[in-house]
Amino acid sequence: MDNWNYENAGTGNDDWDIFWSDAGVLPERISKMKPYQKVNHFPGMYQLSRKNHLARNLVKMQKEFDKAYRFFPKTFLLPSEFGEFKNTFANKSVANRPVYIVKPEAGCQGKGIFMTNNYEDLNPDDHYVVQQYIKKPMLIDDLKFDCRLYVMLLSVDPLRIYLFKEGLARFSTDAYK
Repeated sequence: MDNWNYENAGTGNDDWDIFWSDAGVLPERISKMKPYQKVNHFPGMYQLSRKNHLARNLVKMQKEFDKAYRFFPKTFLLPSEFGEFKNTFANKSVANRPVYIVKPEAGCQGKGIFMTNNYEDLNPDDHYVVQQYIKKPMLIDDLKFDCRLYVMLLSVDPLRIYLFKEGLARFSTDAYK
C-alpha cells in the first residue's frame, strides 16, 4: 500500500492513510473516511484561511463581543462597504486622513497589496479587504517585520492545536517611512 498515494484517494479506492489536497475536501469524502485516515483540510476552513471571510467573521464577532475583539484594525470589505469606507475621508485634510492597507480578497504572497490615504485610488467595484494601517508599527532597526508561527489544527471538537517550536521572521529591506 502506498500511504501517500492521493491519486487513489480520489478514485474511490479507500486504501490510503493521508489525503493531501490543494483545495477543500468535500464533506462526503470526510464522512466516508476510516478512523486512521487523515486529510489536510477541514470542511469550511476557508472561513478562516481566506482574508475576506476571516475579516467578515472577525467583524461579526466584534459586534457580538466588543471588548474581546478589539485586537484587529478597522476593516472594510469592498465593494459592499465602499460607501462606508469613503465616508472615513469626509471633512479631513490630506494630512489628517488615515492610511489604509488594501489587499485583494483572494490574493496571496503580497501580490496586489498597496497603501493609500485616498479612496479614489480604488475601483469601487473591485473586491478588496481594506484595513486602517497602524500609525506607529513596531520596528527593529527601523525595519518593518512580521512573525510567522506555525500551528497544526488537529481537530475542532475537541479543539486540539499544536504550535511548532520554531517560527519565521521576515524583515523589510528598506527602512520604514
